[in-house]
Amino acid sequence: MMKLKLSILLILTLVSSCKTTEPKTVTKQAFVIDDIAKVKIVNGAEVYIMNSPLREYEVVKEIETSAKFKNILEDGSVAKNMSEKIIQFISKARKLEIPFDAVLYTSGKTIVCIKFKGNSTPKNLGYAKIEKIGNLYAFVMCTPSQPYDVIGETNEGLKLKSLVTLGMVSNSISTDVDKMIDELKNNKGIEACVFNGTRGEAIKFVKPKN
Repeated sequence: MMKLKLSILLILTLVSSCKTTEPKTVTKQAFVIDDIAKVKIVNGAEVYIMNSPLREYEVVKEIETSAKFKNILEDGSVAKNMSEKIIQFISKARKLEIPFDAVLYTSGKTIVCIKFKGNSTPKNLGYAKIEKIGNLYAFVMCTPSQPYDVIGETNEGLKLKSLVTLGMVSNSISTDVDKMIDELKNNKGIEACVFNGTRGEAIKFVKPKN
């Protein structure tokens, strides 16, 4: 009887040790859009348009784009697109001998000349944090760090010439972006917008293969 009990116990122990381990359920990590992008350099200066530098900086000069702005820009000059407006501003700021490393524009009626503090690193040199306009990330004059496909484009908002001597520079930049977003947002599958200074693109990011 004792031998029978020991045999049964041995069998149960062997069966228990041979149980297959349940495979763990692996959940796919959701794709996250990287809100960091490399900004463009125009006439030797970094341009941060409707985004924020990763580096710490100080404001050197704030210039209101009001009627006084005709003292900065040539009388009668016309900026046809976003790139030309930034080029005009940088050229005139240099003629006024304003010491700056970059141009910063967010919204409203002020364009800002800034100088960076401390030393740069490979992770922050020329990089900006991107903001959303509406529900879409807007990469304005900067390059997304992730690969993407273009699914639509427009130059709406860049067709109309803006008389910069009437103080329309800052308003025109934000108006250009707003108009292009309105034109692009209905593209099926759109995840963000890219504005290179002359046109706007609706984009969809290329997902990594698992």
